[in-house]
Amino acid sequence: MSDAARTLGAGPWRGFRDTVWPQVAPACAAAWYLVYLLCLWDVESVVLIQPPGGETLALRIFNLLHYGHAAQVNSLCILLLGLALVPWLAWTLVRCGTSRGSRVALALFAILGAAGCGRNPESGGEMTPLQSKLFSGVTVLGSRGVSPGQFNKPRSLVCDRDDNLYVVDLTGRVQKFSPDGRYLLQWQMPETDLGKPKGMTLDHDGNVVVVEPHYMRVNHFTPGGHLVAQWGVKGTNVGEFILPRGIAEDSHGDFHVSEYTVVDRVQRFTLGPGTAVPGLGHCVDVLPAGTNHFRACPTAVWGSPGTENGQFNRAENVAVGPRDEVFVADSCNHRIQVFDRDGKFLRCHGRAGSHPGEFSYPYDIRVDASGNQYICEFGNSRITILDARDQVIEVVGGAGAAPGQFANPWSIALDSKGNLYIADSQNHRVQKLHRR
Repeated sequence: MSDAARTLGAGPWRGFRDTVWPQVAPACAAAWYLVYLLCLWDVESVVLIQPPGGETLALRIFNLLHYGHAAQVNSLCILLLGLALVPWLAWTLVRCGTSRGSRVALALFAILGAAGCGRNPESGGEMTPLQSKLFSGVTVLGSRGVSPGQFNKPRSLVCDRDDNLYVVDLTGRVQKFSPDGRYLLQWQMPETDLGKPKGMTLDHDGNVVVVEPHYMRVNHFTPGGHLVAQWGVKGTNVGEFILPRGIAEDSHGDFHVSEYTVVDRVQRFTLGPGTAVPGLGHCVDVLPAGTNHFRACPTAVWGSPGTENGQFNRAENVAVGPRDEVFVADSCNHRIQVFDRDGKFLRCHGRAGSHPGEFSYPYDIRVDASGNQYICEFGNSRITILDARDQVIEVVGGAGAAPGQFANPWSIALDSKGNLYIADSQNHRVQKLHRR
């Protein structure tokens, strides 16, 4: 055919168009479609092209599969299925004509739409009534984005003495909001190349304490964002850190820090001019230079990887109770463990499940002055409230995007009035539950 085309005077372009392309086009189209599907679905390839601060559909499915969120995974898979069929729809429109192609496209989109997700409501500042024993309503703060007042997967938060709210997210910044939800200011963490901050508390001076797991250190900021102290070094010895996740201060001014991966433990540190307890490692300097006469000295340590009492499997966060009990969110063991301030095991409660009193990846816990426990469940996308005797008071929320519903909440915080803030990570917002 190529010889015949040249004999009839066809040039290289016309010869390719009229003789070669008609024969290789089906194979080229099939190869392109296969590569398109692999790039759409293959997680290993998608990770390489993930935009900074973004999340592709395939990567979100990969992250959610580990925690068993069937409804969300199914909805996202439907969206991917629709994208996979887009080339076929385009080919149908071209090949079959506008009339028949339109009917096929409309039928397919109707099927996908009927099985798809609901609308994600816009965030706003108005309070929505909430069916709850403890809370009268919920207010949504922020929306997805990187502008002031917006969030990209908020992961930790804390309230100061004036009930201002501080939130860290995957942009590596700390944003400050007034008690009524107004954006006030923000500051960037010193370094973010290795990873983003996770874990916050308030120290006795009113400074905002932020943990950097991948830099193995703890930072103290003034409410205006000025860094006044920094401590921590990398290592597995006592007094060193391997991926610290949570921090809480007790009534003695000591800090309890949870870690996971290699060590899975809790360490207690005293900040001051003192010395380390013999046999418990070395003190580290508290920086910058103005605080060099202070050191962070380990004074207690407990825990190891495992499932027995006193052992942990990803100790995500810690809280201190009214009598200085240390509550540990033992997330991958799906339970809460309670210790005295020296690390003596007192009790534990919870097991894997979705019934009241059962947990799915408890990522955070807060304890109020009455001993009530507020437990943030990443896996069940809800908040469980227990009394001081570990009995369920109520369960708030569930998976979803409406006000009062959550998508993988990471952290919670209480203000002085008993209002509860939730870092609703996958919905890229913070929700405030108003205490009755």
